[in-house]
Amino acid sequence: MFHLIEFEGEGGESLLVDGFWMANQLKTKYPNSYQTLSTIPIPSHSAGDSNVLIQPTPFAYPILNLDPLTNTLYQIRYNNDDRSTMSHLSSNQISEFYDALRKWNELLSNKENEFWFPLYPGRVLIFDNWRILHGRASFVGHRRLIGAYLNWDDYRSKFKVLNLSNEEILESL
Repeated sequence: MFHLIEFEGEGGESLLVDGFWMANQLKTKYPNSYQTLSTIPIPSHSAGDSNVLIQPTPFAYPILNLDPLTNTLYQIRYNNDDRSTMSHLSSNQISEFYDALRKWNELLSNKENEFWFPLYPGRVLIFDNWRILHGRASFVGHRRLIGAYLNWDDYRSKFKVLNLSNEEILESL
């Protein structure tokens, strides 16, 4: 969730791209690239300054995460700026990965797949971070944005409690 508190300047439009739609396009146009991006684990990290080094556990995930039981896509994990070293891959895998990544990026940056809009002060943007890729244009001026993550387990729990009877909840376990 993003809440734009203050903005005095120009630019800074928000960008949303439907990652599941992009994955579907990749699977249709380039099935080998889809396979590559759904199987090769990509190490990642986020280092904001000398006091921060965030690494997910486990350390590496594919960009396209498939449910092991149904083989359906459930999550996109893509942040090109947080990709770490790829030293675990063979030279063939490196070539396959970068070829697939170029095709993925080509789809992501296709203007027909991008949704641009201004986020005004006071407005809140809520989106599924496992599906929607987001960004913003450059800006000049002052901007204050507050972000928060709402976890899926809490959301699903509340939905079930509000929409299912006690018997249905127990049966679903």
